[in-house]
Amino acid sequence: MRCPFVATWLVASSGSPVTPAYYLMGVAVIGLITVLTLVRETRQLSLTRTTVR
Repeated sequence: MRCPFVATWLVASSGSPVTPAYYLMGVAVIGLITVLTLVRETRQLSLTRTTVR
């Protein structure tokens, strides 16, 4: 896993102990944007449909 390494590097390079929190917030925003743009809306699809398109 590289997360502890990245967090340690961020703190060491910036001098601020809260830098990993900013990194995590940025990654969360990127993930949210990705999910909102790539996941299709399924609200009007039937739950009993057996074929996959």
